[in-house]
Amino acid sequence: MKAAPPSKPSRFSANPPQRILVLKPCCLGDLVQTTALIAAIHDRWPAASIIVGTGRWSTPAVAHHPAVGRVLDVGTLGLRGKRQLGDVVRVWPVLRRCHFDLAIVPDRSPVPALLLGLAGIPVRAGYDSGGRGRCYSIRVRPQPGLHELDQAQRLLAALGIAAMPLPRVFPGQPGADEARALLTALGISPPLALLAPGGGDNPGTAMPSKRWSANGFAAVAAALHAAGATVALVGAESDRAATAAVAATAPAVRDLTARTSVSGLAALAGQASVFVANDSGVAHLAAAAGCPTVAIFGPTSPGLYAPRGDWVRILAAPAELRTGGDGSVRSPYTFRQPWQDSIEPAAVADAALDGFHVGLRATP
Repeated sequence: MKAAPPSKPSRFSANPPQRILVLKPCCLGDLVQTTALIAAIHDRWPAASIIVGTGRWSTPAVAHHPAVGRVLDVGTLGLRGKRQLGDVVRVWPVLRRCHFDLAIVPDRSPVPALLLGLAGIPVRAGYDSGGRGRCYSIRVRPQPGLHELDQAQRLLAALGIAAMPLPRVFPGQPGADEARALLTALGISPPLALLAPGGGDNPGTAMPSKRWSANGFAAVAAALHAAGATVALVGAESDRAATAAVAATAPAVRDLTARTSVSGLAALAGQASVFVANDSGVAHLAAAAGCPTVAIFGPTSPGLYAPRGDWVRILAAPAELRTGGDGSVRSPYTFRQPWQDSIEPAAVADAALDGFHVGLRATP
């Protein structure tokens, strides 16, 4: 992680905050990354009660985090294109009753900034992107081209917090029990390699163009199987078409699609030797669970959104070819080709095998 800018003396030096709100409405990968910020806040003010505001779809990322005292469901608050008025009306009195000393919002939506001001929270720190953070008392302007975790580190520095650890997720006992029961019921034994060929589907946005090819994932599955791994496909119900396409050409894989909760998947990743995924929330989840992770990036920038963890390898479409979210890249000539063609299955397989051997050495 890049070095933070010099931190400023904290206005809480004499009277540390007792109740802190961390508000990150969406989505799973974003909240997983926010666990780094939560841990840094807890290290700075260990006696403070930290409440996290997020949508219910992301709650499992922090539900069992040891630094989190409570999770507040904020519904669609801050989600672009969603009807937010009902959630604003519902959440506003809750925030007033909580009597927070400090609110921290690593998010660019103007709605949380306005809501926190109306709730009377005295110190409100957040991003001022395009003038949308005017209601914050501590405003940090995001720097173009900077990774989201490094943006968050600058926000913490404005509060006098200099250091931030890597993201970490804690599946808790329910997640651990779920993973153990699933592996036992299916007779799956280690070493385990997990592949997530889906992703790109969040409450705030849908980008199926972020998915690498089924044939590519099948080739990676074959390489891992040949290396001695039990290979399993994971994903939500919305990923079933993607996992089925891989399973159709990789008969040795086990299909666990929609068989795990988010907490169960985090626990499963914690037991796996490697996790291969598209740019998605589960790639962040696996990396934060301590699993060697290979993440594949197409239309999005790994420089901004790559997962971070103990061992992460990124394979991405060339930056000069990336066009954005339309799922294609511009060739040096005058036609378009799928970005998936720019990432060779052999390169992903090599990275996956590297991670697999790292994971094997780390397994007790």
